[in-house]
Amino acid sequence: LLRLHGAAAGIDPAFRVLDEIESRVRFRIWAREALEDPSAPVVEGNRGLEDLLDDAYAVITQARAQGVDPAGFTKHVGADLQVGPPSPEGRLISRLYGVLDGRLRAENLFDFPRLLFELDRLLVTRGDALPKYREVLVDEYQDTTPLQERVLRRLASGVYFAVGDAKQSIYRFRGAE
Repeated sequence: LLRLHGAAAGIDPAFRVLDEIESRVRFRIWAREALEDPSAPVVEGNRGLEDLLDDAYAVITQARAQGVDPAGFTKHVGADLQVGPPSPEGRLISRLYGVLDGRLRAENLFDFPRLLFELDRLLVTRGDALPKYREVLVDEYQDTTPLQERVLRRLASGVYFAVGDAKQSIYRFRGAE
């Protein structure tokens, strides 16, 4: 749908899709570049850079699974995405999220979370011009994220059949509820 209808929402249909590994590697490269900027927020503590980047990526991944964009992320401060005043670490992660999003857009790259986010945005802004599916079957529903849930509802006009077992959920770390 993004390749066929995304141009109406400003998406270049010649985008390239990254796998999970390449997405992580690029995040680390872009984050290191951003951290070299003297205006980058400083986080005190005895964690190393690698741990900080791992934690930042995990928090950003959770936010993306919830459908929170970089602008909305500034009010979220921790791995539990609780709303509150921004901490130094929250400001740093917010900045890194903005860097990730900006670089993906600038280089016309999509990772899985961005595919979902942009598809959701397209369905909201141009949904009337997109196909609706009469029947949608979802297996392993216990592993869907809130953003995936929204996309499913919009694609299926709110009606779909889901099969899952909460006892078998293995993707909570990715935001599955």
